[in-house]
Amino acid sequence: MNADGREGPAMRCRMRFERRGPAGEEGHLGLIRDLKALVAGSGLAYYGARGPAAGTPRMAFGPAGGAGHGSLCEYADAWFSRLYREEELRAALSPGTAGLALAALKRVPLLFPSIEASASVARFELDFSSAPPEAERRVEEFLSASGFMAEREKKGEKVRYDLRPAVLSASWEASANRLRADLRLRAGGRPEVLASALFGPAAPPFTVLRTGLYWEDSSGKLREIL
Repeated sequence: MNADGREGPAMRCRMRFERRGPAGEEGHLGLIRDLKALVAGSGLAYYGARGPAAGTPRMAFGPAGGAGHGSLCEYADAWFSRLYREEELRAALSPGTAGLALAALKRVPLLFPSIEASASVARFELDFSSAPPEAERRVEEFLSASGFMAEREKKGEKVRYDLRPAVLSASWEASANRLRADLRLRAGGRPEVLASALFGPAAPPFTVLRTGLYWEDSSGKLREIL
């Protein structure tokens, strides 16, 4: 029972979705809308913003991906007003919505840390239409530098900052014209900023796929959110 007398949620479920194709063109608000519609239309007894089945489903989401990016790791938590087995949840939520497919699901404690608070590192693949000049050398020079000033937009303004602490790892895969990188989100790790820093404004066109979302434990090891 909540402090206001309403019956509280009975359980919480964490889900990971893959986002490809047209869904990748949507912004984060569009993704939130689609996932709330999925839970609301699932036939499950969801817990709403105003109590059991009242209002839109009570949900929480992971860090926003970039508009136009593909993603194998769009996360959402949903609260329900009755207990379900994981297989029941999976059956009801697997149909997904346009461009979104359920990849993983598990029950988590009601007071589990939020996705937003836990996620600190994202893994990206940037696939270029052709190889930027001296791509491997530029990646190696960046990693060996103690600092690297870059520029990104924040709240409509250009901000200069040291990008180097935001890049946990980076590597160039010549056979695929692919840059792989683990970026610290709270330190300003952005795939487009890294591509610009490495290869300049003349970099060939590229696509971005977010392949993983992680938290760092006390030893610095990356642990997948789900």
